[in-house]
Amino acid sequence: MGLTCQAFFDPVMDSMWRWLPAIDRLIRVLPEHTRGREPGQQLTVLKAPSGADWQRFDLYARRVQALEYWIDMDDRGDNIGPEVDWDSVVRYYPGDHILPNLRSLKSDQAFMGDFYSLAIRPPLRDLYLNYFNIENEATLPEDLKQCAETLERLTIVTVGWEPSVISDDISRALSCCTALDSLHVDSLLPETIRHLSQLRSITSLHFTLLRVELEATRLSFPALKDLEVRAREKTPALLVSFLDNLAAPKLQELEIYYDADEATHVSGIPTIREKDFPPATHVEAVLLVAAAFPCLICIEYSFYVHHDRLPSPSHVCTSSVLRPLLALRGLEAVKLEQVPFNLMTGDVTILAQAWPKLRALRLGDCVKQPSSSVELQDLLPLVRNCPDLEDLGLSLFIPDDWTSAVARPPFGGSRSRLKTFYINGAGVAFSARAAAFLASVFPEATLYALFDSDNSCRLLIETKNMFVEVMKSGLPLREGM
Repeated sequence: MGLTCQAFFDPVMDSMWRWLPAIDRLIRVLPEHTRGREPGQQLTVLKAPSGADWQRFDLYARRVQALEYWIDMDDRGDNIGPEVDWDSVVRYYPGDHILPNLRSLKSDQAFMGDFYSLAIRPPLRDLYLNYFNIENEATLPEDLKQCAETLERLTIVTVGWEPSVISDDISRALSCCTALDSLHVDSLLPETIRHLSQLRSITSLHFTLLRVELEATRLSFPALKDLEVRAREKTPALLVSFLDNLAAPKLQELEIYYDADEATHVSGIPTIREKDFPPATHVEAVLLVAAAFPCLICIEYSFYVHHDRLPSPSHVCTSSVLRPLLALRGLEAVKLEQVPFNLMTGDVTILAQAWPKLRALRLGDCVKQPSSSVELQDLLPLVRNCPDLEDLGLSLFIPDDWTSAVARPPFGGSRSRLKTFYINGAGVAFSARAAAFLASVFPEATLYALFDSDNSCRLLIETKNMFVEVMKSGLPLREGM
């Protein structure tokens, strides 16, 4: 029995300690007389553990390969998770690498610079830091340099509406990293971006494009598949120039986020002013250059801010801005839900024929805008041509007296896989016939009707009641009803 227990000890301990949800479990390996009885909620090392105590600590610490350390808050916003006095741990720890086999570190704990200096060391590969203020971590640049040859995935974000603030020192430290595969940060220096373009391994890049960063130089990203660019300029010149000079033949996902520099704040939420709203020419210019990436399967154009009023006519897009993308037959997702769109009859048919692999289509369904002329029967080409479509959002026009003699599938006969259907509320008046039409064409879809204030709730309730009344009254849910 003793030999059996000894044989299983290491495999079992390796499995149990491979992933830790918090570092406090490891600190509690130290004897209680060295760390006290945890006064309050803070775990503190009160006096120096012996050499044997640290050997026992290291016996478990070397087994840890992944550590996640998140703030645990109650309903009042108070942290109820264990707090560790890192100064006391670092003060007594005799080594310079507290987790020698750590591969992944994910945390949103602030003011942990001393601990990070002991943990961010080779062979670390995945680092996710969610900070309130990145400038509090003065040692992070040097820590990143220590992992320059092993770090593959790095994400540094902030909590709230404001973007991550990455210091120049951190950006320069990233220029030393040679194994990066995925980088999600902000405020990169020009030399850092040029360094990244020389890496053959990087497949995912998220950053903010600043006006002072780049000149019109060719940037080669041969393995890049996922690109998210945050733009702040009112004109698309810099963004278009960057995309035009980007050599990324394998790019599959492109996400553009527009963020005005001087957004006002309403109830703590950044709100874009009408004069800062990107005009239709901005969207058209971006989509035109994006169409040059032949492997593109997903394109998204969105905002980090809300807009509380109707944009002027120069900001409303039509289907013509999508024309450059029609040549990309492999597109699976087109998401421009926060861009004002005014679609015409026949536009949906053209899009459905051009993109047979569509899984998601969202055009102007999240912004108050003029009524569209697209009616319910105009959605039928999506059912016929896009069998994999699961997410749809459009601006529709449904009059009070809407009726259609267009042939549609009998109830239960549609093969549509649509799961969510977002309808912009402008110009929409539901009736029992409209409800029955939706039920037959999209039998598995959940309807979200977007109205201002309380109208959205009212419309959802009415629509549900109409579905029930249609079933109760026994109306024939079939073609020609």
